[in-house]
Amino acid sequence: MASITDSELERISIEFGVEQLGNAFRDKAFVYGTTGKSRPVTISSNPPIHSSQQSWKPPVYYAGQRAATVDKDDLQMMDMYYGDGGSLTHKRNPVISSFVLAATGMTGFGNSKFANNKKISPRLAYIAKYGNAQEGWNRHDPGANDFGQTTTKEISRIIRWGIGQFGGTLIYEGAEVYYGDVFYTHRDPGDTAVEAQNLFQLFRPYNHTVQFGHGNGKVIFHWYGRVTVPTKLHFLSTWEWNHGANLINTIQVDKRNLSPELDEALFKLPEIDLNKKLDEIARKGFFVGDGKQMGGNLYDFWNNFAYKPDSFELQNQIIHAQKF
Repeated sequence: MASITDSELERISIEFGVEQLGNAFRDKAFVYGTTGKSRPVTISSNPPIHSSQQSWKPPVYYAGQRAATVDKDDLQMMDMYYGDGGSLTHKRNPVISSFVLAATGMTGFGNSKFANNKKISPRLAYIAKYGNAQEGWNRHDPGANDFGQTTTKEISRIIRWGIGQFGGTLIYEGAEVYYGDVFYTHRDPGDTAVEAQNLFQLFRPYNHTVQFGHGNGKVIFHWYGRVTVPTKLHFLSTWEWNHGANLINTIQVDKRNLSPELDEALFKLPEIDLNKKLDEIARKGFFVGDGKQMGGNLYDFWNNFAYKPDSFELQNQIIHAQKF
């Protein structure tokens, strides 16, 4: 199977009510991006049916600067639209939640009336449709048979479609995303990488804001909460996740990035050679402990971005993962 088509989403939106749906998508920006290192969040306060209350702990993940931006400005995250409690899901817009459930067919316990979907927990609606053996982000998610990708990736795509269709705003928080997963063609990308791959095709060098969709929705690139023109140097400064680090270490600046090579290139090479070197560093990646090289071919949208900011001070801050 494949993702729900745009024409089908448009049909559902008309049946649902274009005016209320458009108002909902324009009401508050959605923040995508950052995968972690700080700001623990949960999406569930209820254990799966097959888990005991005594042994179950709510799944925690780290949403970093993205969660900080959401909290500061009372914005939305896609994460709110798959969950049944926790620290996020009570903030979701009920109209958008109802539309997502209708589009995915997860209308909950056999009830397909839109008006009654607004209070249905998306995660419990998922369990009602697909069972409780897997979560919707798992690679073995049965929803992937319907959508051609995991259920959470499909929910994210539906929300992006709504933002573009109805003129909403999507803030992409780029700090602390691991860009090897985004740009290498041979990777099996997770949710965050798939979102970036989709959005980055819209950008061109020196843009920090682009438009998409029939309603001219906006994508605005942020770096640590500030509007920023994204560059290849930004991406290379946070290229790989430190797979060997424990949770405490991952909260700190990731030491296993490419900053030594980037430092050497920045201080020693003229600009024309530096640009070539940045592309070379990206293709090469780096070696892990067993001697395996982590590099590979890059998607064409790697070249949708300029090489580096003009400011040398800013270049140095980026390389050393400093907030600014």
